[in-house]
Amino acid sequence: MERVAEDFGYIVSLHPKAIQGAWNPSGCHTNFSTNEMRSTEKGLEAIEAAIENMSEKHFEHINVYGQDNHLRLTGEYETGHISVFSYGVGNRGASIRIPRKVASDGKGYMEDRRPASNIDPYEVVSIIMKSSFNYQPPSLFEFIYP
Repeated sequence: MERVAEDFGYIVSLHPKAIQGAWNPSGCHTNFSTNEMRSTEKGLEAIEAAIENMSEKHFEHINVYGQDNHLRLTGEYETGHISVFSYGVGNRGASIRIPRKVASDGKGYMEDRRPASNIDPYEVVSIIMKSSFNYQPPSLFEFIYP
């Protein structure tokens, strides 16, 4: 993208609020699901359990969700506020949105709406995986010397 823009004299910006004003900022909403979340039996229950776990690590998520994300997560323009964790069905102003169809089907995925457009996708996937399962990797020292 940057290379093509260069040919036409443009500059690409991944800044979450590249131009100030009354319009939506740039995010990298991240959809997430597991086999259990997509199953018919306990899908929605698994989604809500993951969200509960993620809520406890909200500020750890914010720390890796992009530079200058505070300019984006203001609580306006279909964003939640950076200092408040929230979730809801069909709520585009929540930290995490459960799509209406997912709620009615009782299975599917969730959308983390907090990541900014300038994130490192590997860090985002890592923290979502760790916090949604409440996973703490063992230290190398404990692994070598039980």
